[in-house]
Amino acid sequence: MAIVAPSIRVNKIKPNRKKRIVAKLLSKYGNKCCFCQKPMKFNAPQNDPKTISIEHVIRRAEGGTNAIKNLKLAHRDCNMTAKYEKEPFKTCYG
Repeated sequence: MAIVAPSIRVNKIKPNRKKRIVAKLLSKYGNKCCFCQKPMKFNAPQNDPKTISIEHVIRRAEGGTNAIKNLKLAHRDCNMTAKYEKEPFKTCYG
């Protein structure tokens, strides 16, 4: 059964590649936010706090890449909250 990836925003990644990345991350980690472990909300508007986003385990500003091994799925609001935490949620980085 093929997994259909939703449209998401990741800076500087082409749209077709975004869909492939999300599909790979879904098959690797399942349909749960890496921070709160609650299900992702697909086909939601981009401004919905529970819409899907991609989390970089090692931030791009710190030398991280867009390689699959450095990416996880997260809710948009969980991802934004984690950016400002001094000690991010361990569930996503463990």
